[in-house]
Amino acid sequence: MQAIALNGIEFQSGRAIGPALGGFLIAALGITAVFSLNAASYLGVLWVIARWKRPPHQTGALRETVSGAIRAAVRYTRNAPEILTVLGRIGSIMFFASAFWALLPTVAHELRRSATLYGLLLTVFGAGAVLGAMVLQRTRSLFRSDALLGLGTTVFAGRSGAWPHSNP
Repeated sequence: MQAIALNGIEFQSGRAIGPALGGFLIAALGITAVFSLNAASYLGVLWVIARWKRPPHQTGALRETVSGAIRAAVRYTRNAPEILTVLGRIGSIMFFASAFWALLPTVAHELRRSATLYGLLLTVFGAGAVLGAMVLQRTRSLFRSDALLGLGTTVFAGRSGAWPHSNP
């Protein structure tokens, strides 16, 4: 659980810092310079890949193919009711939450005709997710997993419905 929380913090930190840094760089340098800087960053990745020394191919031990691993994972999941329950819950939550993320740019644009608000909203959501991951362990000691999932889903749904609505 701690590793999952740490992974979430790392991912959400990028979500929180990235838009703020990108917006700052665009305001300071202009969009052309930032686009060029982004393109140049890929040159570094290509340089590392080109210089990468792969270990020699070892024969001997049988290796599992990707398709075989996928079939084994599907077979395991199909026969594990606990995992099916978790996947069903996550799938249903993400199905409805995707509408929120899809409409967020439109809401930000309606509130203020600037990309700044959208970047700020992404930063705030990322920071909230990082804060949530940091208090997750303490919260898990207070609630059962089912109650925690229900509470989190309810809070997310309640906050998503609280956006100001604009009149055409």
